[in-house]
Amino acid sequence: MKRHGHTTLVWTVLIIGLVWAVYSATADLLVQFDRLRDTLLICGNTWLIQSVI
Repeated sequence: MKRHGHTTLVWTVLIIGLVWAVYSATADLLVQFDRLRDTLLICGNTWLIQSVI
């Protein structure tokens, strides 16, 4: 019974670790996507301004 409890604890820690890793990766991706979007917007605006002028 004690072993079962220990196994459950290990699984809980593993699952939390996995969820945290996925969350971190997703957050990083979102930050990079935001930067990419900002860069694209700046490039797009610059191109539009140059086209108009």
